[in-house]
Amino acid sequence: MKNKNRFFFLLFILSSFLLHSYERIVTLSPALGEIVFDLGDSDKIVGVSSYTQYPKEIAKKTKVGTFYTLNYEIIMALKPDAIFTYNEDLKTEEILKNQKIKIFKFKHKTIKDILETIKKIGDILNKKTRAEKLVYSIKKELEKIKKSVIKRKNVLVIISRDRDFFKNIYILGNGDFLSELLHDAGGDNVYRGNLLYPKVSEEFFLKKNPDLIIELIPDLKQRGFTKKDILKEWKRFLRGKFLKKVRIISEPYMVIPGPRIPLIAKKFLYLLNKEK
Repeated sequence: MKNKNRFFFLLFILSSFLLHSYERIVTLSPALGEIVFDLGDSDKIVGVSSYTQYPKEIAKKTKVGTFYTLNYEIIMALKPDAIFTYNEDLKTEEILKNQKIKIFKFKHKTIKDILETIKKIGDILNKKTRAEKLVYSIKKELEKIKKSVIKRKNVLVIISRDRDFFKNIYILGNGDFLSELLHDAGGDNVYRGNLLYPKVSEEFFLKKNPDLIIELIPDLKQRGFTKKDILKEWKRFLRGKFLKKVRIISEPYMVIPGPRIPLIAKKFLYLLNKEK
């Protein structure tokens, strides 16, 4: 009888440990904040990345910087018991090494990484069932998009370049969630190499001659530009040779590796099938 009681006591202690609840969470990326929100625990978020704009409920939370520019004083004032960040974050642990704050790191490079991160956060927040439903919903949406592709096009996606000039042009390569979503939506990347974001020249455009050029500028409004401004630049580029092929995307969610990735795929699908 004593052994039986001891067994149940140990089981209780173990379950209590496994179901540890974090009540004051700081998320150091917009995507991680969105995941916590979608799992129904936004009330536990006390601080967010400076880039967090969505949803409004967490965008209003205290901004703590990013894992590159973490504000130690603000973090400590919030008294978090957990911080959610990415594997690339090498500073947060060092800055907070003497504090009793649990730091969780996650992957976000590929679609698989994003879905695994949702599941892991679900486990941490004791929202496993809800996380599984969210992952299932995302997978279902992406499958629906893939099945709706009728015709494929060769696409070049510009990630960044110098404003007013076509210098330091970086394009979408292969191996991350954006390249996967582009492919799922019917876009064949004109870049065939293994780099994530290769730098290219004007000659690359002429050589590849893509069917469509997508320029991602998620901070367009913050920079004080309009799509018309960008198209004027394209009119000057190689005497407007590619102007009719250009599509400008300024929605911030397009570069966020979180629960809204089906929206990214839908946007790609729309642009690939829309006539100028």
